[in-house]
Amino acid sequence: MAKAVQKITLSRSCDIPFDRLVLSQANVRKIKADISIEELAEDIARRGLLQNLNVRALLDGDGNETGMFDVPAGGRRYQALALLVKQKRLAKNASVPCIMREGGSDILAEDDSLAENTQRAALHPLDQFRAFRTLREKGQTEEQIAATFFVPASVVKQRLASADFPDLVGNMFNALIQPLPIVAKASQHSAHSGRYLALALLKDRIERSVQRPEAGTHSDPLLNEEGSDLVDCGSPPRHQT
Repeated sequence: MAKAVQKITLSRSCDIPFDRLVLSQANVRKIKADISIEELAEDIARRGLLQNLNVRALLDGDGNETGMFDVPAGGRRYQALALLVKQKRLAKNASVPCIMREGGSDILAEDDSLAENTQRAALHPLDQFRAFRTLREKGQTEEQIAATFFVPASVVKQRLASADFPDLVGNMFNALIQPLPIVAKASQHSAHSGRYLALALLKDRIERSVQRPEAGTHSDPLLNEEGSDLVDCGSPPRHQT
């Protein structure tokens, strides 16, 4: 008889007044991030919280709940909310969406904090370019996009100009390798394999040039004759983390 699969139980979500939250010392992020708390606060003021805070009930010496909650994961969001409260733009008892870690859990607070900061995939630069293009197609100006993501308008213009380039490279690459037949002769197979690898190398090098975070010189002759970068990507966009 097949063994029954044990079902997992997700942590419950709840709204907690901000003045009942305290920043946990278990938060593993100690070094200042690229985006400032001020910029994050402005982003939250504009769009609200995109991600809940992770909290745990604080206990007294006898193990009883105090009515206060520790925030081990989401410390920067907490600090941004605190800044909005200080600026009187957010009520000190405003409800904050939280994920509650139940008492008695064998998962450490530091474990949750580390997981939140490491188990996430950064957005690929090419997806970022296309997202800017979509925002513009839906009516936003370059200046509006720049203000929203805290980057210069010139950076947005560069990325918008580059948005179609990765699609072109990918389409050319796929079109070129699609008709390659499977052949029996070793010499023909070797020739096709060499062609495939050359195209793959070209595509990889071009995409790497698009991802480069700063302008500079490049000695790869496959990119251009002068050796300069094809695209200046600028700094990464700002977002809630």
